[in-house]
Amino acid sequence: MKIINCVRTGGSNTNLNQNLVRILREAQSANVPKENIERAIKKGDSKDAVALEKCKFELYLFGGIGAIITAETDSTTRTNKKINEIAGKTGIKVANKGSIEFQFNHKGVFTPTDAQLLLDKSKEDAILEMALENEIDIDFYHHGDAPKILSSIEDLHKLTDVLFTNNINGVSSLEYIPQELITVTEEVYEQNMKVIERFLEEPDVDEIFTNTSSL
Repeated sequence: MKIINCVRTGGSNTNLNQNLVRILREAQSANVPKENIERAIKKGDSKDAVALEKCKFELYLFGGIGAIITAETDSTTRTNKKINEIAGKTGIKVANKGSIEFQFNHKGVFTPTDAQLLLDKSKEDAILEMALENEIDIDFYHHGDAPKILSSIEDLHKLTDVLFTNNINGVSSLEYIPQELITVTEEVYEQNMKVIERFLEEPDVDEIFTNTSSL
């Protein structure tokens, strides 16, 4: 999706679209098959390509857990209707704008390809030094499946370039990072997982962020 949208907004010529250069480099470091990359470029460059609009939804999950859904769609009306429909069927509530988002920080995120990299304190210190030398303020985030490097949204591209220059491969993204994590029971965890899986079945849904330590 990132490749498609980047081509739609900036074109497929890598000499003119430096954002595409960065995204292709990330895709290659994540071992995305070459044919998938070429297919995405072709789709984004098609004359029939439809511009997609970004939107987000805030939800109250079971156990007091907050969630943010990000989506990209060619019809916000359709997507809004579908999100509300799924919420109603799964027994959760769509929150008013801002009711959940204030519990998260919107951050630039770099996830190293080597998941063990940030478990080494000496390597963390080396990355911190690289960032400081380039006047980039970073934090390390160790919750979830893979450790991440956090920066401001404005500094993410600069951080990505610095890390790749120093042979640290990975994928950059924008994510909602919870300010505090809420622990839930296994039963509530399973309930929320089923709800999240249902939302992720929708083609317009991009990502779902929660503030629980169990998801």
